[in-house]
Amino acid sequence: MRWRIYYGDPGGMVYDGDCSVHAYRAPNLNVQVLKEYSATEPRGYTITAGCNFFCWENGQAECESIERWSGKGDRYGMDDYIGYHKGAMKIITGREVYGEIFQRVMKQVAADGNFDEMNFQPGKLHRG
Repeated sequence: MRWRIYYGDPGGMVYDGDCSVHAYRAPNLNVQVLKEYSATEPRGYTITAGCNFFCWENGQAECESIERWSGKGDRYGMDDYIGYHKGAMKIITGREVYGEIFQRVMKQVAADGNFDEMNFQPGKLHRG
């Protein structure tokens, strides 16, 4: 599973990952958008935005391994994650920003295209 985290800083920083090790090393604050690879989506990815918390899910479900991010809209969603998740946890936090900052980040998300087109650097924080 490949994914990219977009931050709300003026420099347009992103963090790329493709495994749990990268998830646990992801910077924690000012997350705006999470883009995840999807073989079933026509554009090749899904976008999660507008969340207060993003939690790393890793484990088993129905004979299938799960490694993905899930957005939580409030403290109760994060509390559920903490209460029910077994094993190591990783929570990164969103931040409310001015509309023009969020629009800049969303333009960056769109400009990156799908994962075959972008400058993907797993385990690295870099300018997108």
